[in-house]
Amino acid sequence: MPTRVALVTGGYAQGIVRSLGNSARVEIRGRLHPVVGRVAMDVCVVEIGEADLDEGDEVTYFGGAGPAAQQVADWARITGLTPPEIVTAVGMHARREHVE
Repeated sequence: MPTRVALVTGGYAQGIVRSLGNSARVEIRGRLHPVVGRVAMDVCVVEIGEADLDEGDEVTYFGGAGPAAQQVADWARITGLTPPEIVTAVGMHARREHVE
């Protein structure tokens, strides 16, 4: 069945745990989209379906004020890691910011 996918920056070199492939979701433009296939070294493939997206749109893996706000809990359930372990696994190549 045909589908549309996007290649997004962030892979296991940035702390995105490989077991999240085919299980996790990321936020793009206020909607969650599933990660499909294996998490690669520096990228993930995300199914975007018919979403109206543009090259360069921001991708939020977890946190923020949108639907990805609680994704770290889902990631913990999927991986068996604790939320603090997931957050600290994010490598130096990733942009990290804390917003209150």
